[in-house]
Amino acid sequence: MTPSSSAPADNSTLSLPKTMKAWTYTKAGSPLETLQLSTDHPAPSASALSSTELLIKVSFSSINPSMRLVMSGCPTMLLQKTPPRVPEFEFSGVVAALPVNADAALRAEFPPGTAVLGLNDPVIDVVRKGHGSLAEYVVATAENLIRKPENVSFEEAAGVAVAACTALNLVTRAQVRSGDKVLINGGSSGTGLTAVQLVKV
Repeated sequence: MTPSSSAPADNSTLSLPKTMKAWTYTKAGSPLETLQLSTDHPAPSASALSSTELLIKVSFSSINPSMRLVMSGCPTMLLQKTPPRVPEFEFSGVVAALPVNADAALRAEFPPGTAVLGLNDPVIDVVRKGHGSLAEYVVATAENLIRKPENVSFEEAAGVAVAACTALNLVTRAQVRSGDKVLINGGSSGTGLTAVQLVKV
């Protein structure tokens, strides 16, 4: 089903679950050893959103190599003092709810039903709080979201954000200018492929 570009602007008209399916972990180790599927993990609450946060119904979540290191090296003391944690931070999906105090610009850019891609904060949201994107719902700030292009599938869009942001940061920091010759070592990776396209612009 294709997500609608127009939907109710009032969160009270939306039907949002209190629990959700999510992949969680409660001990340090590799994903294969520690991940468990929970069918009743607490879902994020729309009423708890800050003025710049959105609740996203996740279509696809990307698996990042760095998350394996986080899961393997997470201190046992931290895991014992927190609820089951959800990993990963890159996703595609549909806007499910806006904050009640969202301004006009946010409501215009991301009305409920808008198809998006993006990421939540890998340090604050995922490492510290354990609120990752390997679940049915995730919270992300507006600055970490963009509308999903119509010619890109949800599956493809889930793997765009981290590679694109990394490539853009590399090209920006290198101060690449028109006429420069640039060697991109590893041009077949997600970051490399994106960087090749950026330096051609």
